[in-house]
Amino acid sequence: FRDDEPEAEWEETPEDTGDGFSGLDAQHAAFLNELLTRSHWEEAEFTTLARQFHLMQAGALETVNEWSFERFGDVLIEEHEGYVLNPNVITELHES
Repeated sequence: FRDDEPEAEWEETPEDTGDGFSGLDAQHAAFLNELLTRSHWEEAEFTTLARQFHLMQAGALETVNEWSFERFGDVLIEEHEGYVLNPNVITELHES
């Protein structure tokens, strides 16, 4: 008998996540969903959040921004005294 539960595995292929993040894999969609709870993240907070979803900070930033640029023509996450979410993209995301 084993008492320990297997770790959750993240879907690696892009899919329709049902939350407006079509084109992102489940892991990045979950990260983005949490990221959208605030408009500004300090560097350490952003790093911690990425780790929470088993992502590398730079890779998460690149993946989400590439997805955002392809979908909305602009990046979502801007580096400025930490990380700031682009309000124009957020508006478009809510409208989609």
